Amino acid sequence: MKTLGIMLILLGAGMLSFNGCSSRSNKVMNDNGTIQTTAAPVQESSLKWFPYAGAVVFVTGIFVTTRRSKNN
Repeated sequence: MKTLGIMLILLGAGMLSFNGCSSRSNKVMNDNGTIQTTAAPVQESSLKWFPYAGAVVFVTGIFVTTRRSKNN
């Protein structure tokens, strides 16, 4: 469980640092050997999240890491 907690802490810290990510993709229109024709960026996709979501993931990671198991 500690590994999961550490992963959640790192993910939460990353989510707090960055508010999202975006990417662009180009579509190849024609590819004839050395000549390649591309169109303008066809699709721009983005992934955004709220800043408090990173805080929730971070605190959950701390809770999972510090929680004691019932068997001990």
